[in-house]
Parts: sequence; structure tokens; C-alpha cells
Amino acid sequence: MSVRKLIISGFGLLLVIITVITVKGYLSVENASDGFVSYQELADDANYASNLRAQFLEESLLANEYIISGDKQALTVYQEAASNLKGKLDEISGAISDPERSAIMEEAKTLHDSYIGAFSQIEALQKEREVGAARLSVLGEELRSSLTGLIDNAFKSNNISAIYYGQKAYLMCKLVD
Repeated sequence: MSVRKLIISGFGLLLVIITVITVKGYLSVENASDGFVSYQELADDANYASNLRAQFLEESLLANEYIISGDKQALTVYQEAASNLKGKLDEISGAISDPERSAIMEEAKTLHDSYIGAFSQIEALQKEREVGAARLSVLGEELRSSLTGLIDNAFKSNNISAIYYGQKAYLMCKLVD
């Protein structure tokens, strides 16, 4: 072979090697880019999950506050939090593209709807409790009034035993109140 053919074949071989390296580099960058996109989707999903968990916990705490206090303002704050969480669940469901994660979001929405339904039952029971407490308050006043009259009559008739038991019952009513 002549020197000219050797130089041309060497240059051609060099071009082939450079082309192979370039293609390999391009494919590697492409795979890395896909990996970054996948990582970004996972990070977004983790962020969504942590935000939802924080909102679920806040809603649960607000529900407990209402159960303990029975305050109408606590109920209003809970209802706002529940509405916000429902909207956030809908928003995030639309943003998730993975079918498996979408199924998990649908289950979370169903469970949240069940939670809201159970809380409606708690509201009804709370109203019953308020009615019962109001009735007991009236009965307690009547009982105290009757016991006061009994103690006064026992004092007028100098009946020490009746005074003792009347005051004991009166004190028990005060302790329960």
C-alpha cells in the first residue's frame, strides 16, 4: 500500500472513531437527561405527598379541636381546611401522570371523602350533646332550687339529719356541675 492510501485510511478510521465516540456521548447525555426527568417527577411526587400529609394532619387536629371544644368557630376553621385539602387533592391528581400513583391519589380522595362523612356524624352527635347539656343545666337548676328549699325547711324545723343529707346532695350537685 502506498503512503497516500495509508494516510487516507488512517484519517477515515479516525473519523469513524470520532463518530462512534460522538454517538456514544450523545446517547449517554440523552439517558442522563431521561434520568433527571424521572428524578424530577419523583421529587415532585414526594413534595406533593409531604404537603398532603401536612394538610391531613392539620385537618385532623382541627377536627379534634372541634370535638373537644364544640366551638362553632373551630367547626368553621375545620370546614375551610377540609375544603382546601379536597381542592389540593383534586389539583395534585391532575398533576400526577404515573397510573400507579394516580390510583393511590384516587384512594386518598375516597378516604378523605369518608373522613368528611364521618365528621358529619360527629357534628350531629355534637348537636345532640349540646341539647342534652342544655336540658341538664335546666334540671340541675331545678334540683339545686329544690335542695335549697329542703335545706331551708330542715333548718326551720331544726332537723339536723335532713340538713346534713340535703347539704351533702347539694355539694354533690355542685361538684358535678
